[in-house]
Amino acid sequence: MKKHNVIILTTGLSGSSLFTKLLCKHGYWCGEKTITKNNYSGHYNTYENEVLVKLNQTLLDKCQVDFSVQDQFDDKLFAQIEKLSQTIDLKPYTAFIKECDNHQPWVWKDPRLIHTLGFWLKLIDRENCRFLYVARRPWWLWVSFLNKRRLIDYTTLKHYETQSLSKSINALKSWGGLVELFYFDDLISNPKTSLGRLNRFLRISISLEDFKQNSHSTPTFEHKAQIQIKAILIYLKNYQQVPR
Repeated sequence: MKKHNVIILTTGLSGSSLFTKLLCKHGYWCGEKTITKNNYSGHYNTYENEVLVKLNQTLLDKCQVDFSVQDQFDDKLFAQIEKLSQTIDLKPYTAFIKECDNHQPWVWKDPRLIHTLGFWLKLIDRENCRFLYVARRPWWLWVSFLNKRRLIDYTTLKHYETQSLSKSINALKSWGGLVELFYFDDLISNPKTSLGRLNRFLRISISLEDFKQNSHSTPTFEHKAQIQIKAILIYLKNYQQVPR
């Protein structure tokens, strides 16, 4: 059975790299080169197609956006970038899509897609795509943000994340796109159920053993407590600099 291409939407720090990794290990193409990061969380592969990230950044640059925490949740960017398809040279973007199509099925994942998706939807074969929105429960997303020194108020982050999720899913549904919401927290706490949903949606067969081989061990109670305490201390120490 032919596999659909997959576009993963996420605002970042939501475990989307694990979802993408599982798909890549299952035959989805994520590019000749992928983005590797080295930060507070260590050295790791994001499984983001390097060319896709560069092209998305080019689109953001044209709107004079540096993708800071504030820009990341700017709900005006989507419409701005979507309109660029009428004014810029599309050859680099269509060439990239052609290259991806030569390696079908492919998977795209980049937090910038939250803003650039409208642009890409004018160029890709929508009917041959399935969309995953990978999110994290607001509290754990906030903890993750702070542990990576990305300062933001919890209430603000919760509002923007909920708004972004709702707008993205509603927009995709209005375009006739097939989209499914997955929470990273659920994948970790109950992988059998989450993988069952993922497999049914994409008509694939990622096993529980695949998940165990490609994911880190389930965090202990002590580890969860430590990272929450650390996040709160970072927040309090930098309280005056926290954007609201």
